[in-house]
Amino acid sequence: MQSAVFGAFFNSGQVCAAASRFYIHESLYSSFSKRFVEETRKLRMGDPTRMETVIGPVAYAAHRDKIEAYIAEARQSGADLLIGGERPQTPETKDGWFVPPTIFGNCDHTSTLMREEIFGPVVGLCPFKETEEAIAMANDTPFGLSASLWTTDVARGWSLAGRIKAGTVWVNEHLIIFCDTPWGGCKQSGWGKDLSKMVLEEYTLTKHIYVDLTGKPDKPWYGILK
Repeated sequence: MQSAVFGAFFNSGQVCAAASRFYIHESLYSSFSKRFVEETRKLRMGDPTRMETVIGPVAYAAHRDKIEAYIAEARQSGADLLIGGERPQTPETKDGWFVPPTIFGNCDHTSTLMREEIFGPVVGLCPFKETEEAIAMANDTPFGLSASLWTTDVARGWSLAGRIKAGTVWVNEHLIIFCDTPWGGCKQSGWGKDLSKMVLEEYTLTKHIYVDLTGKPDKPWYGILK
């Protein structure tokens, strides 16, 4: 559960690869959502210079307002607000650009919350029945930077990871990046790769130069022109 909380709320959700939408099998949905909320409630929000603070402010006021607009839209869509959603008013937060960790349950997969990049501490939960349904919903997005699969069957997780349309797919992990592995997305999540040896290709202009060394103006393959 800590991995889910970390993936969702690290850096106040201002991470390009943040876990902002969760698809949970219906048999686990109730217990997962309950524990997720319980663990999220423990996160301390406040002065980012204090070591015990986990959730600091977002980057600037206009961004806070944009995130709050997503929250308002999610409420109107009929999603269940499980935690957060209100601008905090503690002495440490009332004058800053703070957005509390916010979780919505039973989200409509087609809602704005589940289809756009929020870039803030807001998460949507959506239950599913069959694996094929989950794969289809995971791929039904204009973005494709990263995703993660969580399963006790690692072999099955490996197989399903190949079907997710994203530049990085973690199995039983989220947000771990190594400098020797390629990083980059697909669809509207950018082009090319950073990190690893593949990054050299992004700074390389490949050119084909052909030099004829026969000294003959006519070549055998020109015969088709006669």
